[in-house]
Amino acid sequence: VKLLCILSIILFFFGNCRLPELKPENKDEIIEGIDSFEINDDQFSPKSSMVAWEFLKKNPSEGEILKYFGDPDSSWTDEYDNLKILYYYIPEYQDYNFIEINLKSGDVSGFEWD
Repeated sequence: VKLLCILSIILFFFGNCRLPELKPENKDEIIEGIDSFEINDDQFSPKSSMVAWEFLKKNPSEGEILKYFGDPDSSWTDEYDNLKILYYYIPEYQDYNFIEINLKSGDVSGFEWD
């Protein structure tokens, strides 16, 4: 009886749990004409920050964010598992910029980029 109960619980979870559906990435549409960041002295220039801001304003997917900015210094999910927050440390400002990603759509839902 216990085995049947445990088996039915396991089957319930495997049958109902799925990954969120992500929209297909079309890198050419979103990243067209934008070079990825490289660590150098010009990275924190106003022009570079504006290019990043324009890129984020187009609500790219998480995959596109990782291709453009690289791996975050830290990442967290909110307590309701609705958002994933990627933190990027900016040494010049001694502060973090962050990008919020909606876990259901996989797209940017908000950001603070200085």
